[in-house]
Amino acid sequence: MHLSRKLSLAIFTALAVVGVIVDRVVKNWAASSLVLNDATGGPDFGLFKMMLVHNEGAAFSMGEGHTAVFIGLAVVIVGAIV
Repeated sequence: MHLSRKLSLAIFTALAVVGVIVDRVVKNWAASSLVLNDATGGPDFGLFKMMLVHNEGAAFSMGEGHTAVFIGLAVVIVGAIV
């Protein structure tokens, strides 16, 4: 099955918008419902508990304090994809 370029772009855009909305809803829920660095107050799912932490770097806090670099890199990557 071959989708037209316009339909592919519309589907991609819709998925991106839904992804951003879900991300914001989950982050707002976490910020309002969980206590920072406290696993005792979060929901218990049996194998793990949820805890609110702030990561200001990339994966596993690598590059912490270099937020502007990551923002610039993300803008370049998104621009290249579009």
